[in-house]
Amino acid sequence: MIVQPRIKAVVTMALSWQRRFPRARSSVPAARAFALEALAQWEVTDRREEIRLCVSELATNALTHGVPAGREFSLRLVRDELTVRIEVRDSGGGHPRVVWAGTDDDGGRGLRLVTALADDFGVDEHVVGKTVWSSFKVASALDARPGESPGLSEVPELPDAEADLTSRKEFQGNVVQAQH
Repeated sequence: MIVQPRIKAVVTMALSWQRRFPRARSSVPAARAFALEALAQWEVTDRREEIRLCVSELATNALTHGVPAGREFSLRLVRDELTVRIEVRDSGGGHPRVVWAGTDDDGGRGLRLVTALADDFGVDEHVVGKTVWSSFKVASALDARPGESPGLSEVPELPDAEADLTSRKEFQGNVVQAQH
C-alpha cells in the first residue's frame, strides 16, 4: 500500500480597501493616510514607508497625467498572505512609462522610484483609462503571530528584511542626492 503524504493547506482570503479621490492636490495626502490606515488595520508593520511613498507617487502621477478635469481616481489596496498590492486607477489616456530624468528636469523620477522600491510593477489598460499598480512582499500574518504555525512546509521564505530595507534606503539616499 502506498501512503500519500497529506499536505495541510491554509486558505486565506485577500483583504481589500478601496476609495475614490477627487482631482485635487489634497487627494495625495488623503490617499497616503488611507493607505496607512489600511496597513494598520491589517497589522502590516514592514515596508509601510515604501508603500506610503509609492502610493504618493502613483496618486500624484494620476493627478498630473491621468485624471481628466471633473473626474476622480481610485486607490485600491489588496492584502493577501504574502503581499500588499496598491492600484491607482484613472480614466485618462496614455501609458505611463519609466524614464531617466535629466539632472535639470523637474520631474520624471516617480515611476523609477516606484520600480526600485516595489517588488513588482505594471500597468493594466482598460477600455477607458488604466490601472497603475505595484506590489510588495510583506511578512506573513501567520509569521507575525508568535506560537502559531502556518502548517505548510512550502511557505516561501522572505528575503532578509533588514538587509533589503538598508539597500532600499541607500537607493533612496542616492536619488535624493542626485536631485540636489
